[in-house]
Amino acid sequence: MEFKRKNLGLYLGCFTGVAVLLIILFNILGLAPFGGSTLASADAYYQYMDFYAWFHDVLHGSNNIGYTFGKTLGGTNIAVFSYYLASPLNLLVYFFDKTQLHTFFDLMILIKLALASMTCGIWLNRRFENQLGRVWIWFLSMGYGLCQYGLAQSSNVMWLDGVILLPLILLGIYRLIWKKNLWHLSLCVGISISLNWYTGGINCIFTGIWVFLEMFLFVEAQKQQGIRCGIKTWIKRAVAYILSMLVGVLLSACLFLPTVMALRGGRATMNKELFYNQLIANPASFLPGFSIGAINSWGNLSLFCGSLTVIGCIGLFFSKVIRKWQKVILGVFLAICLLIFYWQPAIWLFSMFKDVGSYWYRYSYVGIIGMIFCAAFYFSNKKKEEAVNWWIIIGTVLFAGLMLVVNHFKPIQENTYLIVTIVILLVMAFFISGINGKGKKAGKQVLCIMLGVAVIGELVADNTILLKQYKLDNVEEFKAYEKNQQAQIDEILTADNSYYRMTQLRNRLFTSDGLSCTYNEALAFGYWSIAGYTSDPDDDQREMLERFGYRMNGENYNIVTTSVLTADSLLGVKYVLSDRAIKGLKEQKQFSVLNEKSVYLNPYCLPMAFRYEQSTDDIKYNGNPFEYQNELYSALLGRNVKLYTSVDYQKNEEGDAILYQLDVPQGNVLLYGNLPWNRDYVGMLNVNNVYPLGYAKWGSPSVFDIPIDEEAHTAEVVQTGEYGVDVSEVQFYALNLDLFKEVTEELSAKAAKINEMKNGYVSIQTDAKQGEKLFLSIPTNDGWKITLNGKEVIPELISDCLMSISLKNGDNSIELTYRVPGLRTGAIVSLAGVLLLLVCICGTRKRQRK
Repeated sequence: MEFKRKNLGLYLGCFTGVAVLLIILFNILGLAPFGGSTLASADAYYQYMDFYAWFHDVLHGSNNIGYTFGKTLGGTNIAVFSYYLASPLNLLVYFFDKTQLHTFFDLMILIKLALASMTCGIWLNRRFENQLGRVWIWFLSMGYGLCQYGLAQSSNVMWLDGVILLPLILLGIYRLIWKKNLWHLSLCVGISISLNWYTGGINCIFTGIWVFLEMFLFVEAQKQQGIRCGIKTWIKRAVAYILSMLVGVLLSACLFLPTVMALRGGRATMNKELFYNQLIANPASFLPGFSIGAINSWGNLSLFCGSLTVIGCIGLFFSKVIRKWQKVILGVFLAICLLIFYWQPAIWLFSMFKDVGSYWYRYSYVGIIGMIFCAAFYFSNKKKEEAVNWWIIIGTVLFAGLMLVVNHFKPIQENTYLIVTIVILLVMAFFISGINGKGKKAGKQVLCIMLGVAVIGELVADNTILLKQYKLDNVEEFKAYEKNQQAQIDEILTADNSYYRMTQLRNRLFTSDGLSCTYNEALAFGYWSIAGYTSDPDDDQREMLERFGYRMNGENYNIVTTSVLTADSLLGVKYVLSDRAIKGLKEQKQFSVLNEKSVYLNPYCLPMAFRYEQSTDDIKYNGNPFEYQNELYSALLGRNVKLYTSVDYQKNEEGDAILYQLDVPQGNVLLYGNLPWNRDYVGMLNVNNVYPLGYAKWGSPSVFDIPIDEEAHTAEVVQTGEYGVDVSEVQFYALNLDLFKEVTEELSAKAAKINEMKNGYVSIQTDAKQGEKLFLSIPTNDGWKITLNGKEVIPELISDCLMSISLKNGDNSIELTYRVPGLRTGAIVSLAGVLLLLVCICGTRKRQRK
C-alpha cells in the first residue's frame, strides 16, 4: 500500500507540475481567465468556438448530435462530435456561458497537457518496472507534457487526446509482449479512437513500429537469460497484437462506424497521388529543431521536449552498461522515428492518407515519445555507472556544434534561442555527469536541484515563447460579439416562429477586404442557415451551392458573403443579417442593429415545401450559376422563364487594373457579377465604389452583388491583382425583381402545410393532383426514412442534393425521420468488442493465477 501511495504521489506530481507552471504562465501572459488573451486562435477561432457553443446547447437539450439544420443546409453532426468533441472533458462546457468559451478552451489545454504528463509518468514507471528513478520520471514526463507539440498544436485541442492516450497504448504493447496481457492494449486503443479518430489512427499506425521495438528488446532480454525465442514466439506475439488491436477497433465502432458512414459524403477518400518514394528535405534539418521556441514547418522538424531528453539519447550510445545489441535496436528505432518525418510514403501514411496543407507534422508527438523512451532507457541504467563518462559530455558538445553548423547553412531557428538552448544543454550534461562522479552525497543532491532548475527553466522559457506566438488578444471582443449576436438571433426567432433559414453576410471574423471563414454561427446561435465550415462537409450540398453561386473554398466550405437572391429564396432564406443594404431586401427596423448588422427580410422567400410538376433531371451546370438558376426555376414552373439576363459592358485596361463599365438595364433589377479565374492572383475588386472585395484568393467568393442607384444608367467594377489578372469568362447579369416576384408568388401558392419541422423529424400535409411532386429544401441523406401515407418511398433529387417526392392524387401525408447511419450496427459491433475484451481479461487473470 505504501508503494502504491508513492506511485500515486508520483503521478499526481507529474500532473500538478505541468498544471501549476501553465497556470503561472497563463496568469503572467494574461490568458483567460486571467486576462484578455487566449490560445483559441486559427481554426479554434474560425470553427471550434462555435462547435463548443453548439455542444453547450446539445447538453442543455436545445440542439441535436444526430441531425441538425444548423450544419450548412442540414445533416448529421456525428462526425463533428467524434472528431472535435468526443473527449469527456468537453462535458465541462455545460458549466460555462457562451461568452466564457475562451476560459473553457484554455482550461482544456491546461488539463490535457497535465494529463499527458501524468500518463507519461505512469508509462515510464510501469514500463521500466520501477527501475527508473522518480526524479527522472518527473523530469521526462514534464518534458512530454510541455513539449513543443502541446502548445504549437493547442488550437487543435482535440488532437491532445491522442497525446494523452499514446503512453498508455505503448504500455499496453509492453504488457502484451512481456506479460502476455492483451486487454490493456485493446482498451486503450478503443478509447483513443473513440475520443478522436484522427490521432487514434496515428497512434494505431505508430504501434506497428513500437511492437517491433518491444519485440526485439524482449528477444534480446530473453537471450541474456539463456532463453531462445524462435519463429513460434514471434508468430504468437504477432497474432496476439493483431487480435488486441482488432478488439480495440471493435470497441470504438459505436462512434467510429457512423463517423465513417458520415464521412463518405465528403472527405473519406485517400489521396493516392501523394504516395511516392522521395525524401522531402535533408533529415539533418531536424537538429536545430531541438532549440527552445522551435516550431514545425514543411521539411523542418521540431521534436523539442527539453535538453534532458537529448542528453539521455546521447548517453544511450556512450553508456558502458547498456549492451551493444540494445544500442543497435534503439539506434535503428530512432532512425525510423526520424525517417517518418522526411520520407514521403511515411508522411502520407501518418497524415492519414491526405494532403494536410497546414499544421505540419500533426504526428510529431510520436517522435517526441520515441526520444523520451530512449532517454529513459539510458537513465534507468545510469545508476549502474560508477564514474563520470566523459564521452557523454564530448557527444553533447559535438551535438551542439552540429546544431550550430546546420542552422548556419540553413537558418531555421533564431540564433539567440539556439545559443541559449546550447548553453543549457551543456550545463545539463555537466550536471548529469557530476551526479555520477566521485563526491559527497550532499554535493550530488545540490547538483540534482540545479539540474531540476535547469530542466524547469528551459521548459518555461520554451512555453513562454510559444504562448506569446500562439495567443490571440480578442477575449473581450469575442464576449461582446457573442452576447450581441445571440440577442439579435433570439429577437428574430421570438418574433417569427415559422420555418425558415437565415444568412449572415458579416460574421465574427470579417477582414478589411470583406472576407470571412467563420461560417458555423448557425450552430453556435441556434438558427438554420446555408453556411457551414467543418472537416466533414457534404459534397452534394457544397456542389449544389456552387451551382447556385456560392463558391466552394477547397474541401471544407462555401463562401457566403452576399445574398444570391434566387438561391436564397429557393432554400428558404427569409432573413439576411448584413452591414449594408442589398437591393430587393427590406430592412426590418423593429429588430436591433447589433454587431454592425441590420436585419433584412427577403420578400421573395419560398416555403420550404411546395408542389411542382416538371422534372429537373436534364438541367446541367456549365459554370454559369445565373443560367443554371434560370433553367431550374423554369423546370419548377413548367414553362420557360428568364429571371437573369446578361448585361452589356465595356472592358478597359488602365495600368494594372481592369475596369468594367456596365450598362444598367431599365426596370427594377439587381445586378450581379462573376469573374471566374483560372488561377489565384490575390486580387481585389472595387464594386461600384460601394465596397471592396478580396478576389481570386483563399476565402473569396465568386458571385458578388453590384449596388446601383435608382436612377443610375451605368455601374463600374474595377479589378486588380497582385500577380496580374487571369479570368476565363466574364459574367454580368441582371435579376428582374418584378418577374421574380411573380414567380415566387406563383410557387408559394402551392405551399404544402408543414405540421412540424425540427432536427431529425419533418411532418408535412398537402393535397395534390396526379403527377405533382413535393419540393423540399432539405438535402438528401442516407439516414432519412421517408413515408408517404404510411408507405416508405425513395425521393428524387433536385440539383443532385435537395429532395423531391412524387405525390398521390388527393391527400398526402409525408413524414421524414432521421436515424444516424451505422449507429445501431456500430453499437452491436462495440458490444461484441466488449465481450471479446472480457474474454481477454479472464484469460489474463487465469494465467496470472497459474
